Amino acid sequence: MEILFDYLQISYLAILVIIVLIRVLYLLLIRHINPFVLGRGKRKKTAYRVIEILFSTIIALWSAEILIHSLQINIQILPSFFYVKIFDFLPAKIAGTILIPIGLFLFAWAQISFGDSWRVGIDNDQPGSLITKGAFSFSRNPIFLAIDLYAIGTFLINETIIFLFIGLFIGLIIHYQIINEEKHLKKAYGQIYLDYQLNVRRYLTFRGLSRNDS
Repeated sequence: MEILFDYLQISYLAILVIIVLIRVLYLLLIRHINPFVLGRGKRKKTAYRVIEILFSTIIALWSAEILIHSLQINIQILPSFFYVKIFDFLPAKIAGTILIPIGLFLFAWAQISFGDSWRVGIDNDQPGSLITKGAFSFSRNPIFLAIDLYAIGTFLINETIIFLFIGLFIGLIIHYQIINEEKHLKKAYGQIYLDYQLNVRRYLTFRGLSRNDS
């Protein structure tokens, strides 16, 4: 049974990489747009640059750990403590295998909804148009929500301390990044973004419920 979960994790990671590659190549080769703005931008504060670079580093570590675990490679990047299992519960693993595809679907949907405005990082110099349709009509941050779902799913499948810590760290950095992006979007789009903020929640909007958060 364990090998099935390993194969699934490799497949999920491959799908994620393919989705990103397709979007990057489309923007670079067809639209002639460089989507990579991590740590770049004349008006970015040093703290923002550090957070963006830190986030990309954590994602790289997370991806490496998924591959090492799934391929059963005898390498430990961190001390042994981080590889201790917190629990061993089959329903948790099954839940993880369900959450990750949901995250991947949301990630792909958000990529399509983004169109040419997709960037890796905050683009203060060329923000593009504000996207409010598609996946962005249910969440102001569908890509970040997708990553959160993927991280939770990965922890539930592997059940180890390292994936718990990485998942929590990703969640914290994402929330901090969202707060920074909201400040940027308010300056860039003004009332248009404020109206959008009133109608769509930060993470997930349930239609018919009143809006009372930011």
